[in-house]
Amino acid sequence: MLRMRTPIRLIVASFVVFGLVATACSDESDTTPATGSAIAGAVVVFAASSLTEAFTEMADAFAADHPDVNLTFNFAGSGDLFTQISEGAPADVFVSADAANMTRLTDAALNAGAPVTIARNTFEIIVERGNPQSITELADLADATVETALALARAEVPGWDKVRCGIVALGKTAVTRLTGSDASMASLRGRLHDYRGIPLIATYHPAYLLRNLPDKLKGWEDMMLAKKTMAGL
Repeated sequence: MLRMRTPIRLIVASFVVFGLVATACSDESDTTPATGSAIAGAVVVFAASSLTEAFTEMADAFAADHPDVNLTFNFAGSGDLFTQISEGAPADVFVSADAANMTRLTDAALNAGAPVTIARNTFEIIVERGNPQSITELADLADATVETALALARAEVPGWDKVRCGIVALGKTAVTRLTGSDASMASLRGRLHDYRGIPLIATYHPAYLLRNLPDKLKGWEDMMLAKKTMAGL
């Protein structure tokens, strides 16, 4: 997602990210096309750290064709970059790894143009040879991860049969998979469940709590329930 400060920045930034034929503007009303060689100046790009390799490679290719453009990158976490911009750090382009921080930017009216999605992630699941746990979708990982952890514990922890343990399930996907219930998180949290003889506490995923601050107290209450439950085992 991009944040552009001026028309000329918009054009250069689009060229950096997409490799498009550039159209430069000398001011907001000038729409006269310009060749790529006419593009010049400094562009400061604030980009998520996960894009470091890709953007560095694209920048090298761009610089070879446009030596008069001086690209400067600042790679960091999207939240950290938003904080820097909100505190006055100069940036021509903001490339966030998520929609949440871009929304924070636009809500603060720090953008000069509408955000644009330039890439999307595709999840890939790597399984053990032969896929012995029959994992076919993301939801299967909740059950498979717990079973794998328990299997490792049984094999490697001395006296496992005497060990007392509990499970804290984070987020709707994990909770639904492990409890077998598709009820709302509000109705599933705050009480004990059972997972194959092991006490299970359902609570909100940390990413959800970051977006819904009022529910942090409920998350804390769930952690206290987990602590109390473990103490009583």
